[in-house]
Amino acid sequence: MPVRFRGGAWWATVACLATATVVADESADRRWADALAIYHSAADIEPFLPRLIVDLSDPDERVVQASLGALARLGSRAAPALSALKEFLKHADPDVRWAALATIGAIGPAAGDAAPDVEPFFRDESLALRLAAADAMRRIRPPVPQSDAQFAETVAWLDEHVPALMATERVPGVSIALIRRGEVAWSKGFGVRDARSDGPVSTGTVFEACSMSKPVLALVAMQLVQEGRLDLDRPLVEYLGHDYLLDQPAHRRITARMALTHRTGFVNWRAGYDDGDGPLPLQFPPGSQYTYSGEGMLFLQRAIEAIAGEPLDRLAAERLFAPLGLVRTSFVWTESIERDLASGHREDGGFKERTRYLKSNAAYSLYTTPSEYAKLMLTLEHPERLGGHALTPATVALMLNRELRIDDGDAVARPGLARSVASYRALGWSLEVTPEGDIVQHSGSNSSGFKAFGQLNPAKGSGLVFMANGEGGYGVRAAIIDSVGDL
Repeated sequence: MPVRFRGGAWWATVACLATATVVADESADRRWADALAIYHSAADIEPFLPRLIVDLSDPDERVVQASLGALARLGSRAAPALSALKEFLKHADPDVRWAALATIGAIGPAAGDAAPDVEPFFRDESLALRLAAADAMRRIRPPVPQSDAQFAETVAWLDEHVPALMATERVPGVSIALIRRGEVAWSKGFGVRDARSDGPVSTGTVFEACSMSKPVLALVAMQLVQEGRLDLDRPLVEYLGHDYLLDQPAHRRITARMALTHRTGFVNWRAGYDDGDGPLPLQFPPGSQYTYSGEGMLFLQRAIEAIAGEPLDRLAAERLFAPLGLVRTSFVWTESIERDLASGHREDGGFKERTRYLKSNAAYSLYTTPSEYAKLMLTLEHPERLGGHALTPATVALMLNRELRIDDGDAVARPGLARSVASYRALGWSLEVTPEGDIVQHSGSNSSGFKAFGQLNPAKGSGLVFMANGEGGYGVRAAIIDSVGDL
């Protein structure tokens, strides 16, 4: 009987099978044992490359499986086997196709000719095959930022098309910042701050970041985790010192990890938002399901404020905004923000609201500019910019781990190799796995008439932050991302 393997467990299983008992003749068992011995050898196995290539055509699937594992160990030196490996991408067994993708990826750039054969797997029904294909393509074509000429074309496209998109979607003002090679490389404002006046949007115009406030709380949370003051899996009520809700005893199980991945079980908002005193129901048992919730982030905010003994606006200013030199970013309204603040607008482009949030809410109250928010996102790539409050590489990796698989239906549409093959929740962020790397992102929408979006690909040091002061802003954003993709 052929031995079957599933997904990423393939190579580990091959290694374990090296201890199997076999017969001492030229049977299939012996050929299998020889292939396993090559795979498991502590010595350089490159001299066995011709043998491994021959074994790929063995009628016994076990021999083929072991040979694929050994070839993956050789990395780029397995390039002579590429033609045979490409044929295995057509194999009837999905596990064999997975192993062929993994082996092609291990060859790296030397497997460039296989890129057209790998690309169709981005749309495969199997998650395991989509992920393997994305990983293989990242190795075959390592992510690189746009060239100078390509970046100039992107900027020219924005200059030409954003005003027309704004007119179509009836959005009075838009501001955009582009990240390239780990720096804010370009920013520009379009339109007006308020439809009732002609004050232009500049790079210093302040917008509501909406739900893009949530990842900023997550950065503070991870600082406290790193300091040993917050345990991601300890109930938040233990930090508060009392129940958060009197009528929902199950809420005592909610942890920071649940809040950061939206698994608290809370609705998004109770009646009246955070100013309401109505009931806050638990739709699901804590930790059981993904339910996007601003209330969950507010619960985490209260626990963090109890740990630190300071309100969120002061914590974020001390730990994030001041070290980065952000002078137009705040969780609460201030007089200095007022003079640069944009107003929100309806879908028809008419004036809607001018907000002044006087108390911080980690779910929506952040005021900022695209350029300053881009600097916050870049701390994921360059944490040292936070000085004494810098996250370690291990903490950043923990924050950006693919924590929770979610529905791909809301994936952002991007062209080419920037297309998403799978969607996840990380700690405070959403992640989209692409053939160019995991794209870290978050969107935002406030009822006051603002839309926002930010994305960063740490593998390329590229990204974009978009903010609009009209409810039609997502239409503008969609057209921009569809064109520029991942920069």
